[in-house]
Amino acid sequence: AEKVTDMLITIWNLVDENHASEDPDLLQERGAHLKNKIIAMGKMAKIFKTLREENESVVVLKGLAGGQVPVGVLQQGPEAVKQSINTFQGARTMDRGNEKRPNFSAN
Repeated sequence: AEKVTDMLITIWNLVDENHASEDPDLLQERGAHLKNKIIAMGKMAKIFKTLREENESVVVLKGLAGGQVPVGVLQQGPEAVKQSINTFQGARTMDRGNEKRPNFSAN
């Protein structure tokens, strides 16, 4: 995390040095664009951290959800992955009665 932070600070300083003499509105727009990129990188880092830490849980969730992790679960972190697994397992338990074979009478 420290290396990424140092890299982002270096990028920010390079942008400031290279564009110090340009239009202030353009500088503000570039700063906002760079800020959005940094925020997106933070979100991706959180997703990959969740994947790395909760690999087994993600595999279980993929199996329960039909091969695809539900949208937004990885962004919410490890607790959301565990909660999703519990939700799917609860639905499976409640649906067991519907999965039984019908009783046919031998008349």
